[in-house]
Amino acid sequence: MRTCAVTRRTAPRDHLLRLVVSPDGEVVVDARGTLPGRGAWLLPDAETLAALPKRAGGLKRSLGLIPDGEALAVAVREAVVRAVLDGLSIARAAGVLVPGQERVANGLLIGRLDMVVLANDLSERTVEAMSGKAAAE
Repeated sequence: MRTCAVTRRTAPRDHLLRLVVSPDGEVVVDARGTLPGRGAWLLPDAETLAALPKRAGGLKRSLGLIPDGEALAVAVREAVVRAVLDGLSIARAAGVLVPGQERVANGLLIGRLDMVVLANDLSERTVEAMSGKAAAE
């Protein structure tokens, strides 16, 4: 278990992002948690990112400096998006990602899908149809 340096909530290590101070004094996101140096743990959720610009001072104890909260929030968002896209790419290459509305709908109906990711630009009709099929499962 680790404690988020901004919200002080605890969570398992694999649910948090590690921040480290690079040799040139910049705070960087250590998505893999393997970089050397002083580190701080951060929950990568909306609440924490919203609080980060106002509570960047909470990172001083862990990192030894107070980072620019706005820039750090942007860097964390970018790291999370990159990790999600990398994960989707790996899942697609492994053949476990099911693309296409019809194939997803069939997977939902027979209960073979663990998770469904919907694009944010889907029509309401499509979202309702997928939600209905998921509820039927």
